[in-house]
Amino acid sequence: MRLTMETYPFRDPTLPLEERLADLMKRLTIEEKLALLPTQQAAIERLGIPEYHIGAEGAHGFVDREGVSTTFPQTIGLACSWDRRLFREIGKVIGEEARAYFKKSGKGGLSLWFPTIDMERHPRWGRTEEGYGEDPYLTGELAAEIIRGAQGEDPFYLQVSCAPKHFFANNNEKNRGSCSCSVDPRNMYEYYLPAFEKAFLKGDAYSLMTAYNEVNGIPMMIHPLVRDLVKNTWGLEGKGHVVTDGADVRCTVLLHHYFETHAQTIAAALKNGVDTMTDDPALVIPAAREALQQGLMSEAELDRAVAASLRVRFRFGHFDPPGICPYDQPVEEGPESPRKRALARRAVQESVVLLKNGVPVEGPQRPLLPLDLSSPIPSGKGAKIALIGPLIDHVYSDWYSGNPPYRVSVMDALRPLVEDQWGKEGFICERALDEVCFTTMDGRPLVIDGDGNLRIGKVPPETPAAVFVREDWGWGANTLYSPERQRYLETKESFDVSRQPAEGEDLWGEGKGYGDSPLKVTASTTLNWFITTLYNLVPAHIASRRERSGIAELTKDGPFQHEAMQEPKDGGTEQQRARKFAFSEWRKTDTIVGSPFIEKNCALYREGPAFLRTWNSKTLRIDKEGNFHLERFCTEPTPLMMHLLRDGIEKAVEAAKGAETVILCLGNNPVINGKEEVDRPSLRLPPYQSALLKAVLAANPRTVVVLMASYPFMLDEEERAAPAIVYLAHGLQELGNGLVDVLVGRVSPAGRLPLTWYEREEGLPDIMEYDIIRSGLTYQYTRRPVLFPFGHGLSYSRFTYKDLRCSSPRLAPGAEVSIRCTVVNEGPLPADEVVQFYVAFYGSKAPRPLRSLKGFERLHLRVGEARPVEFRLRAEDLAIWDVRQGRFWVEPGRASIMIGASSEDIRLSTEIEILGESLPPRCADSIEAWSYDSYQWCYLHEKRGEPIPAVFGTTKRQEKLHGGAAYGVVNGEHPQKSKTPFQGQGLRAPGEGKNDRNGSAQDILESVLWVLYREIDFEGGKTVIEVTAAAGPGTTLELYLDSLEGPPHAVLPLPTTTDICAIPDAPQRPDLVWATLAFPIAPIEGIHDLYLVFRGNLALHRFRFGPTASASVAT
Repeated sequence: MRLTMETYPFRDPTLPLEERLADLMKRLTIEEKLALLPTQQAAIERLGIPEYHIGAEGAHGFVDREGVSTTFPQTIGLACSWDRRLFREIGKVIGEEARAYFKKSGKGGLSLWFPTIDMERHPRWGRTEEGYGEDPYLTGELAAEIIRGAQGEDPFYLQVSCAPKHFFANNNEKNRGSCSCSVDPRNMYEYYLPAFEKAFLKGDAYSLMTAYNEVNGIPMMIHPLVRDLVKNTWGLEGKGHVVTDGADVRCTVLLHHYFETHAQTIAAALKNGVDTMTDDPALVIPAAREALQQGLMSEAELDRAVAASLRVRFRFGHFDPPGICPYDQPVEEGPESPRKRALARRAVQESVVLLKNGVPVEGPQRPLLPLDLSSPIPSGKGAKIALIGPLIDHVYSDWYSGNPPYRVSVMDALRPLVEDQWGKEGFICERALDEVCFTTMDGRPLVIDGDGNLRIGKVPPETPAAVFVREDWGWGANTLYSPERQRYLETKESFDVSRQPAEGEDLWGEGKGYGDSPLKVTASTTLNWFITTLYNLVPAHIASRRERSGIAELTKDGPFQHEAMQEPKDGGTEQQRARKFAFSEWRKTDTIVGSPFIEKNCALYREGPAFLRTWNSKTLRIDKEGNFHLERFCTEPTPLMMHLLRDGIEKAVEAAKGAETVILCLGNNPVINGKEEVDRPSLRLPPYQSALLKAVLAANPRTVVVLMASYPFMLDEEERAAPAIVYLAHGLQELGNGLVDVLVGRVSPAGRLPLTWYEREEGLPDIMEYDIIRSGLTYQYTRRPVLFPFGHGLSYSRFTYKDLRCSSPRLAPGAEVSIRCTVVNEGPLPADEVVQFYVAFYGSKAPRPLRSLKGFERLHLRVGEARPVEFRLRAEDLAIWDVRQGRFWVEPGRASIMIGASSEDIRLSTEIEILGESLPPRCADSIEAWSYDSYQWCYLHEKRGEPIPAVFGTTKRQEKLHGGAAYGVVNGEHPQKSKTPFQGQGLRAPGEGKNDRNGSAQDILESVLWVLYREIDFEGGKTVIEVTAAAGPGTTLELYLDSLEGPPHAVLPLPTTTDICAIPDAPQRPDLVWATLAFPIAPIEGIHDLYLVFRGNLALHRFRFGPTASASVAT
């Protein structure tokens, strides 16, 4: 029988999947396979295979840029629910709407790039809104549920596929496209990887997205852990596929400078488990072809990668006859259906966290929330409620939001409730924003012409100066909104919301732009990839002489002064041709208009002479003819006079005094001062909002502060004096309804924080500090003052915990215990309670978490209802990553079992004995340098060609970090100020208990670069040490036994092999020269702790001790 496109075996749904896949693969030519390597997979017309685009977003609702979809609260807000069932239901809606989009587009929508499960160990991360918090257990559990909900329940077919991202250690935006994150084995296996593991083993994810960053010197799109761990250990091999992040193929050459050519990148990616390239097909296909032709990769490796993505497409039903795949059935339920509206509202309700609910100094002596709208308005007050703040009538979207079918603001939801009872006079609304206008210094007004251009008007003015509502988001970030035009002021670089930069496009050049003015009042929203509506109003009186004569000079150390951006000579190499892809650099920039000369209080500069600086660091100059110019290097910037027409804070105080109770809505705009590519400049409220809060609170102490934000804040003493504080993330379509349901008591709040809210930002480590153990980050290790702890959240009801029972007082490896208790609602309202189960381990040889989440359950309890709760604990849940053996190990010791309402509100506790085995001593025969027990001033980076990194220490790095900027910040103190680098970590200081400590030893401990390896067994006596290292001039390696007191046991003068000073800071990667050398040492016997002290610039990969040497002996 002659086969046709319809009768090929790969089209037969009755055949096994692998048989169908094999049939399809053998029919593809090499060129057709290459065309399936990019995420924009080409059509194979001769086989009847349509074009398909891999990639779509679904963080908190499916993203249809051209249509509408159900939008839920930002992911960090959803995580506040701690509700597995809610996540499963939301996942189902996302999957359904992705399928509906695929039916409409016919090209994509089914391969979702979500959830974002990067561990949020630092609160300044710009993309905090996208993640699930700082805890790997909570993140993994919630991610698994939303994945299973989205992918569907069919045993074969997938509704969609989910790609958890970004694998891994991706928690900084600045330099994300080029940086290397130093992650040691314990942090890696105990903290950064478990959430991803659960996404695959429990969530059954069918895809993965790699991160832009490097881990220990290797870009993640070519990292061996993708193959070895995700594919081979977690089971994605033969099941699903791995994609890179956008444009990461070119970034590996242009930003990481890891390879010379894209062909090398693609070959390395395929060899290490990546299957699909999220980059321009015009780049990927020729590069992959070149890799084949040069023998950098084999056709078998190409086949494996292409088959991986096709295997998932088979599960989508792409190659089945119509009507076979159950998810092909038409979906009649749209985003506005009652079910989806109710789910979106419930999601907001469950995301609301009641941080504080005290009794105000005025009015009835009861907690301020829930609001009592029925009680009489007190004498002297004209209104029941004053709703104040810049967020009262806004429902903000973020970059990963879909377009909601409708938006309900707080004002929309609260106004009718109050006015129905008290009339219009009972409700006051005040956005509390300044209104300003601008003139030149000689009095000519800035006006808006008929085309929306901002121009200079005539004198005397025929048209008054244009009025703008100024939203001051702090740190030099302002938007200017024209109430008359109902548009924002924007610069000439105005883009479609969904548009990202094109190759060769230079938005940093000069020019006046469209029309006669580079400034136009035409933007309907601030939402954009490039926030072209942002302006810095630089106070002229604080600008230095250099700034007044050339403000743009402040950018001389800015993001675009990079070697790759210079014009290449003679056409240049592929790296140098980065200029032709000008926006490869936006992958690594911190694009924000905030200026380094804006002092702490300068954001409150509200009128007077000011320079206008744009989002991309250009400054306004007005020439003699009155034409506007925006110039990046402006030598004669033109100041404008900013006039305050309406005082927003004054109006807010007036409104606050006129009402019984104030609802003050503060927070952030999700695309300003914290977003993809932009880390937060501070944890504080914007200074304008801080001043507003303090003024309103002074005017009316009955103030409820509502923080609507993508991330946690630090509140000072005056700010947190408000009697009631509520937090929720931006909630999109049902934001107002869900929040007001909680404020008025229709629903009791039960949201819980998935992140620690620190009391102070001072003392937090640099955002590039990825060692949470040593730096004391997250609730597991921090001893810093905390404003609101992980897991915190209050209720309108009252719950009692009782009857804690453990099924056994002992727990051995391979066994588990059951922990039970009873929770009773003894309060006045039916309410939800989130019961949290924590464990702390005592008796370890290594620093352990103060406590770790091991279980949680969200319960709904009627008034008076008692509900039993059960958690199960395995001994393996308490295992530590043993750096000596490279695997998890259950130690003997005691475990504190804790059940409570937050990580610091523990209601019940007991202890059980853990029957583990003591960690065996290290074998001296072979030690990988990165398997240390502790360190100071060093970092991990690649030894090229090896999956195991080396320990690097350089004098340059030590000088850079010695102030505690990145490493060694403990308990909020710099190491030179703290008692020991181990203080507060539950581990004795090195040598403590063995030798008396003295000042000189302490000085050595705190000032030199050292690495510690505990309990090395020098059985039989060792007289030679063999090291594999790269060393700069004049470098020595010192060996100390048991402590840093006294003289070293040995000093190894390492011969110069290379210059490593620049790693990893240089734009180009030097080729390091490594050597394996043996040195005779005085005999060592028994078990000892070993300190290695680096003197000079040194990279150490591994070392061993022996009675004889296997390498040449250096004398």
